[in-house]
Amino acid sequence: MVLTVVMARVWRIWHARNSNTFEGTFIPVMKTIDFIKEDMFIWLKNRSKLSPLIWEKWLLFDVANLS
Repeated sequence: MVLTVVMARVWRIWHARNSNTFEGTFIPVMKTIDFIKEDMFIWLKNRSKLSPLIWEKWLLFDVANLS
């Protein structure tokens, strides 16, 4: 799960940087954080052997109570 957090952060920070550099669009930090949470949810839901994840619980972002 930690690796997924790192990968999602790197992916979205890189994407925000490229959007700003090449397209001139600024993505606010809070929007980037929301994108990171969405990416992690989708990646873990589709690739993890954890019990089925629920979006409403995920929004609370309490990783200790995901199961």
